[in-house]
Amino acid sequence: MKRSLLLAFPLLCALSGCIAVDCGYSPNDEIQAYSTSRHQKFPITYSVTLDTVHPDSPYIWGPTLSGMRDKVHDALESTGLFSSISYATSPAKDSYHLAFAFHHEGLTVGEGAALGFIAGYSLFTIPVLDQAGFDGEITLYHRARPIYSSGAAEKINFPIWLPFAPLGIFMNCAVGWHYTEKGVINNLVNDVAKFHYQQFVKQPGKSKHD
Repeated sequence: MKRSLLLAFPLLCALSGCIAVDCGYSPNDEIQAYSTSRHQKFPITYSVTLDTVHPDSPYIWGPTLSGMRDKVHDALESTGLFSSISYATSPAKDSYHLAFAFHHEGLTVGEGAALGFIAGYSLFTIPVLDQAGFDGEITLYHRARPIYSSGAAEKINFPIWLPFAPLGIFMNCAVGWHYTEKGVINNLVNDVAKFHYQQFVKQPGKSKHD
């Protein structure tokens, strides 16, 4: 039954004219890959926290802690800078550690219900706008001491209006959240990878993105 509801949700969004669009504050850049030799690669640990405030129904495909952990791991691996990547809840005294902190905030349940009432009562002929924010920060620790930090932020809009119905099939919540998370994660990882490369690895001609 639950699976059937999940499969039906994109169709409902499409029919109601609900689309999901990230605002582009964090560009959807790909991970920059570096070419390094084996002896230049460092083992690294990482941690992820996710603070979620007031998520309502459009966030069925929104950020989850397990999803963030997997996506951060994949992004770090794509840099080509680290000999091993493992999860740890906090930086150990002798570790090289990255702490990711994500924050996801949307409308309250009451605010979401009010928008849903307006949209439903008008049969989606009155346009309404739901929104959510998603931001992240990263701190790099060397032997338990912070040596670098960076941040990235994004906003995702959920306009609901019947004329958008044809777009809802392709610009649904799953697609919108994919690019929202990708923009924030990739910007954070690219920032810290560039810092790491310049401080600890850099040699002439070694980087694909120098």
